[in-house]
Amino acid sequence: MHQTLGLHFNENKMMLIKTVIITQILTTLFCNVTATPNEGTITNHKHKNEMDEQKTKSINDNEATDHMITGIIGGRRASIKNYPYTAAILQGGLLMGSGVILNNKWLLTTGTLLHEADPSILIRGGTDKVICKGQARRAAKRIVHSNYTYPWLNNVGLIKLKKPFKFNKNLKAIKIGHVVPQDGKKAVLSGFGITIETRGDKKTPLSKSDLTGQLQASSLEVITYHNCKKYYDSDSFTNRNYCTAVNLTTSPCLLDDGSPLVFKKNLVGLFCGTSDCGNPTKPTIYTDITYKEIKDWIHATIKRESNPSELQEFYNTKYYE
Repeated sequence: MHQTLGLHFNENKMMLIKTVIITQILTTLFCNVTATPNEGTITNHKHKNEMDEQKTKSINDNEATDHMITGIIGGRRASIKNYPYTAAILQGGLLMGSGVILNNKWLLTTGTLLHEADPSILIRGGTDKVICKGQARRAAKRIVHSNYTYPWLNNVGLIKLKKPFKFNKNLKAIKIGHVVPQDGKKAVLSGFGITIETRGDKKTPLSKSDLTGQLQASSLEVITYHNCKKYYDSDSFTNRNYCTAVNLTTSPCLLDDGSPLVFKKNLVGLFCGTSDCGNPTKPTIYTDITYKEIKDWIHATIKRESNPSELQEFYNTKYYE
């Protein structure tokens, strides 16, 4: 079992800056990624064979992991085939966080991420690499919940794509669940965020594949709102939130904002932050996507911002199973 070190947001800004600069360099050297003018499929001309999907083990709803690599602390390298509803959100070529695919034109993420984003954001789905392959789309609209209050209250937002995704085995929508899992149940988080690894007192260098943004997944133990509120004395932490437990090996961290938490193949939450990632005394916080008023806002917003044919397509969406 590896020890892990969560990146503290204020203390590690320089490390994050260095990492994203290296990521841009590696994009040029190893991906040779080009996008069509209409923002369609990403094509890799030079290293197609080298960037084939890794055959990795899926983490099911009851499986925990203690393998720590760059991304979600305690996460395992994951194949997009097992988490096809997960998308990366980028700005200026740099990862901002993740989102979850609701249908071919709508993506769900956090209000925090969209509040900080500008109109140039790029959404990339259908790939387990942040900067390679998949389908890339620009945002037509970015909508933050009107009652979002930093940092956690109503922390949810929607992105409408300019051009719809084309669904395939690597890119699918997911259905919103009806209820948060009970305390102690395991749910699965997937995302692209950045952390570092340590072995004892020694930091392990990041590999090329880690820096280019590998999808991660981890099985996490749910803590319901009533059992988590003792950790957060804030008016912003309400019954529209809940948590997952942190131990020495498992926790979301930097740039995991908007990552989907899934239970029995249903979306039940979005990672929206923590006061100290990787700290076992500070459980990680989620927006409860199953909460009725949150679900009602999602559906009402999509209905308001869609024409009749788009709305009908949304209602006819085939979900990940």
